[in-house]
Parts: sequence; structure tokens; C-alpha cells
Amino acid sequence: MSFKLAKKALGKTAEKTAEAVPDEVEDKVRDKMKEKAHEMFKDKIYEEAQEKADKAADKLQKVKEKNQKVVPKIAEETEDKMQDALMSAKDKMQDVKNTGEAVQEKLSSINKSKNNVKGVQDIKSVRDIKSVQDIKGASNLKGVQDIKTRPQIKPIQESKALYN
Repeated sequence: MSFKLAKKALGKTAEKTAEAVPDEVEDKVRDKMKEKAHEMFKDKIYEEAQEKADKAADKLQKVKEKNQKVVPKIAEETEDKMQDALMSAKDKMQDVKNTGEAVQEKLSSINKSKNNVKGVQDIKSVRDIKSVQDIKGASNLKGVQDIKTRPQIKPIQESKALYN
């Protein structure tokens, strides 16, 4: 605001002075006044720009100081969260590993039991099949007379003696 008032006052003073001075001098004065006004205007713009830059630098410095206090805390919290997440993932992977090992053991035990599977050589051939001559007839069947009676069964003490 003071700049506008000064400009206005300077303009009125310049008008009054211009009326009293001859034309040649008036032209020179007018040129000098324009140069002076131009310099003053230029200086005023520079000062305002410098003032705004200083305010911005102060704000930036305050934000920088605030960040120096806040950012390490946030970084530490983030590091803790990341560490927890990594430990959780490690535990889950350990569980997966253990489960995989258990499955592997089961599969290997199944494979061991499959080793008892009969092969081609164990399949009976035509020669192993009984023929009509090998079938027992009525004469080969045991009868009532072939059943052992009590006196024919050896006592327990005799059978023990046989084994000793």
C-alpha cells in the first residue's frame, strides 16, 4: 500500500514541477523520473519476491525439522511391521516344509510296502492248474473209520517227551 501512495504523491509532484520547468528540461526530467520510477518499481518487486522466498524457505525449514522428528519413528514402526510380517511368513513356510516332509515320509513308506507286490513270475501258468486226474474221487474221501478216537490221541505228557 505504501508503494501506491508514494507513486501517487510522486506523480502529483512531478506534474507540478513539469508545469514550472521549460520543455527541454521537462523532457530530461521526465526521462530521469521514468528511470527512477523503473528502478524503484524493480527494487520493490525484488524485495517482495525476496520476502516471499524467505517465507517459503522458513516454511520448508520447519517442515524439514518436523520430518526429522517424525520420519525416524515412522520408519522404525514400518521396520517392526515388516519384521513381523517376515517372521510370520517364515513360520508359515516352516509349517509347509514340515507338512511336505511328512507327506514325503508317507509316500516313501507306501513305496516300500509296494515292493511286496507280486511280479509276472508269480502268476500261475497253465501247468499249475489242477487237471481232472488231481481231483479227489469218492474213494479218496475220508470216512467215519478215519476219525481218531480218544485212545488214539496221545496224552500231553507223551507229546512233551517227544519234543524234549
